[in-house]
Amino acid sequence: MASVAKKVTLLLSVQVASCGMILIGPTLDRMPEQVLWQSFRVLNCFFGVVFVISFLVFLFALLNLGRALTPSPIPKRSGTLVVDGLYAYSRHPIYSALIFMALGWTGFWFSKFSLLGSIALIIVLRKKAIFEEQLLIKRYGKDYEQYTLSVNRFLPTLRGRILKVCLHLRSKLLNHD
Repeated sequence: MASVAKKVTLLLSVQVASCGMILIGPTLDRMPEQVLWQSFRVLNCFFGVVFVISFLVFLFALLNLGRALTPSPIPKRSGTLVVDGLYAYSRHPIYSALIFMALGWTGFWFSKFSLLGSIALIIVLRKKAIFEEQLLIKRYGKDYEQYTLSVNRFLPTLRGRILKVCLHLRSKLLNHD
């Protein structure tokens, strides 16, 4: 269990450090390109909208997770498997929202440090998601494995939605026999 705790501590530490780098990045690198970038108001607006929408998705995903919410990838003992709401479209909508918030912030400010922090955040959240899924399979077994077949890790896809519908129809047909 000590190695799990060390891994969790490392993942959370890198995640926090990456987020800090993203947030303070614009104050660390006052690049001449930023002046040029600021003249592209349409792109600034686009990245600002990406950030705001991602922040709203983040808030809804937090609410959707409810009592199962924890910053740790270790599932709460009192938590239940959440597969509805935003979790019907993405297994990790909080991580997805954090990634898009980071990219929106980075694009808005055109910051090299924020870009490095965003890259680090994407890497750590991917590793954290994979680790978390291993723990969720141990905790919820076949229910979580079935869920992974129909819902993508970060971004919803048409293939995932079609597969979910097919699995639903299959279960309906098997229940009627």
